[in-house]
Amino acid sequence: MFARCCCLAVLAGLTLALNQSVAIASHAGHGSSAEACDASAGDPRDLDRNPSFAPVTLGEIRIGEALSACREAYRERSGPRQTYQLARALYRSGAPGRALSMLREAASGGHRLSAQLLAAAKDDIAEIDTAFSDPLRTAAVTQSAAPASAISAR
Repeated sequence: MFARCCCLAVLAGLTLALNQSVAIASHAGHGSSAEACDASAGDPRDLDRNPSFAPVTLGEIRIGEALSACREAYRERSGPRQTYQLARALYRSGAPGRALSMLREAASGGHRLSAQLLAAAKDDIAEIDTAFSDPLRTAAVTQSAAPASAISAR
């Protein structure tokens, strides 16, 4: 009986250590969960995107990596940009209802692209595909989000 308890305790300790190693490795190369989220789900259309990382198109999002990083950033209350990026990861994972909820939250937090995409989708789950994947509509949305000086310089 004692040997069984010791084995279970060792196994539990190894499992905990492995879980901590996975969490650390998932953010390797990034200083924070917010940066890991930026790196894994930063939208090329987002004028507020972290320019330190290459943008990630919707189809390029690695679902597990982005969900992990962006959920952690969300739990840490990193900000509306990470909430928007979590919405993108959720949408990509096949959870449009949860994505719409996060899009609403990001928009209410002041994220410009979220507010415009939410308006383009008419805050309707039936229109969420348009908000996340219609390049013509989102190009117009992104253009309208640009400062007037940037548009007139084109």
